[in-house]
Amino acid sequence: MIKSNGKILKASLVLGLAIMVLAGCQTAPKDSVAKVNGDYISKTEFDKTFGMVKKGYEAQFGPDILKQEGENGETFEKMIRKNILDALIMEKIELKEAKNNKISTTDEEVNELIKQYKEKLGGEKKYKEFLKDNFVDEAYFKEMVKKEITIEKYREDYINKAKATDEEARKFFEDNKESFEMVEASHILLEKEEDAKKVLEEIKNGGDFKALAKAKSKDEGSAKEGGSLGYFTREKMVPEFSKVAFSLKPGEISEIVKSNHGYHIIKVENKIDKYEKMTDEGKKSIIQNVKGKKLQEHLDKLREEADIKIYMKEDKESDKKADKDNNKENNKGNNKEEKKSK
Repeated sequence: MIKSNGKILKASLVLGLAIMVLAGCQTAPKDSVAKVNGDYISKTEFDKTFGMVKKGYEAQFGPDILKQEGENGETFEKMIRKNILDALIMEKIELKEAKNNKISTTDEEVNELIKQYKEKLGGEKKYKEFLKDNFVDEAYFKEMVKKEITIEKYREDYINKAKATDEEARKFFEDNKESFEMVEASHILLEKEEDAKKVLEEIKNGGDFKALAKAKSKDEGSAKEGGSLGYFTREKMVPEFSKVAFSLKPGEISEIVKSNHGYHIIKVENKIDKYEKMTDEGKKSIIQNVKGKKLQEHLDKLREEADIKIYMKEDKESDKKADKDNNKENNKGNNKEEKKSK
């Protein structure tokens, strides 16, 4: 069984583009997989988008990837189909909101992003191959890129207008403390444990940490600065290093810490573990995170309040609200037919 880890679920450039491609075509209800605020998502656009994503996943993880099961017991194919439908639904919702807020995108912006895509895909030739392989002409692809930029601009506009109080930022910091805590530390790195023990003994006997780091540390970059690594968060260092560094108080020196880099002796110079100690830059980062959370809550609310009807059988079964709406719609139609027959 393959677990649905971040590597697999995180879309690559091509997979990300695929969600945007072929969306927006209006068709009759009989050829629809969903209806969003009056706009239909056609089975054709869904199937073609799924085909593109399927091809990308198989190229990355092998031809049998869609048959494998994730952590929740669902096959990757079922998970991907749900993700695609949800992405297409949100695209309809956000584009309508962008239009209501008079947010648009210029041809120059589209051409600049396409230029970046070409570079990431490997140049003009690879870009043409991408279009050909996915049965998309350049004019249509440009329209899809335009939608992508418009949605991004809509999100940025919402975040820029959102307000975040100092109280909200403080609470966010406390709720996500491990992500924002920082320590300022120095280390001495040795290749052999025996050498590390000797250096640690020198330090305990009064040896100068910075001088020993300059003379004996194998980390040439930090050795020049007396072992200084500056400030860092937990995720910036390997787990073994971070666990010890964040457990020390300012001025404390660790015992020997082993990692895949060798043997470390760590000294913590300072620690930022309270909101009041955060730098202005750090507080700005927290405020942006608060605004980002508000954006997600806003999008969730739009999704919840949208008039959405799902016509795909597998999604009806998992979406009680959509199923209930469809039953109501069908009952109305049946009542009309009964009245006609009478």
